[in-house]
Amino acid sequence: MRGHPQQRLREQLGPSRSQFKLGSPTQPMRILLQHKKTGLYFSDIDSWVQNSSEATDFVSSTAAIEFCVTNKLNDVHLVLKFHELKYDIVMPLQYSRNLRQRPVKTTD
Repeated sequence: MRGHPQQRLREQLGPSRSQFKLGSPTQPMRILLQHKKTGLYFSDIDSWVQNSSEATDFVSSTAAIEFCVTNKLNDVHLVLKFHELKYDIVMPLQYSRNLRQRPVKTTD
């Protein structure tokens, strides 16, 4: 059996948001997950938020995709946020096999 979901999550995430300021030259891009239907951003296991600045950063797009597959998250977009650009790059994720969707829970 693989590690606890929280431990696997920490291994797939990038640096802590508090380590970088938005727009910092050391962090030109953030890699986020966004739910297609709700528009909410992934924050933590079973936690989705409206504000992208509160969303979890992944260390790479590959890590974000692997996290979605491992945790059966579908109906999500991979969002690349560049601090210098005035727009985001949004890529829908599609899998070769049908995954059972994990329900999205919002936080207040």
